[in-house]
Amino acid sequence: MKNWRKKINKRFTLTPNKFGETSRKQRGFTLVESLVSVAIFSLAMTAIIGSFLAVLRINEKSRAIRVVEQNARFITEYLTREVRNGSIDYGSYVAYGISQPEDELHLINSAGEMITISLSDGVLQLSKVGVGSSELSNSDIIVSDVDFYIYPLSLPFCPDPCPNDQPRVTFVMTLTSNTNVRPTDQTTIKLQGTVSSRQYSN
Repeated sequence: MKNWRKKINKRFTLTPNKFGETSRKQRGFTLVESLVSVAIFSLAMTAIIGSFLAVLRINEKSRAIRVVEQNARFITEYLTREVRNGSIDYGSYVAYGISQPEDELHLINSAGEMITISLSDGVLQLSKVGVGSSELSNSDIIVSDVDFYIYPLSLPFCPDPCPNDQPRVTFVMTLTSNTNVRPTDQTTIKLQGTVSSRQYSN
C-alpha cells in the first residue's frame, strides 16, 4: 500500500503549500497583469492606427496640391499661348462694350478660329465657333471667380484717335481641389497672370 502511494506521488509534480493550493510558479496571469497587458496592447494599436491615418492624410493633401498645381500650370500655359499667338476678338464685345472685369474672354486664335473661354458649373470651358465646347480644367478641381481684364477697351489698330496700347489680358481665377478629401485637406490657390498679344496691326 505504501509503495502504491509513493508511485502516485511521483506522477504528480504539484507541490502543496497548504491543502488545496499550488505553488506560485504554476499559477496563470492575475487579473491586474491581464489588464496591464491589454492596456499596453491598446495603446500600441492606437499609436499604429494614428500613424497610419496621418500618413493617409498627408498623401491626400499632397495629391490635392499636385492636382491643383497641374491644372493651374495647364490653364496658364494655354491662356498664355492663345493670347500671345492670337488676338483679342474686339468684335464680339461691340454690342455691349468691354467692362472690367469680363466673365468671358473672346479671342481669335492663330488658326483664325473664334474661341471663347468662360466658366460653366465650376469648369473652365473652351468654345469654338462651329466646333463645340471642351473642358480646360478636369473634374479634380473646381474653378470659381473667373475674371478677365482686357486692355485697351477698344481696338488699338484703327485710324486716329486710337488707344496707343498693346492689347493684353489679365486673368484671375480661383482653383480648389475636388478629390473627395475632407474640407480641411482641400487646397485652394488664386491664379493670376497677364499676357500681351503679339498682334501689331489689324
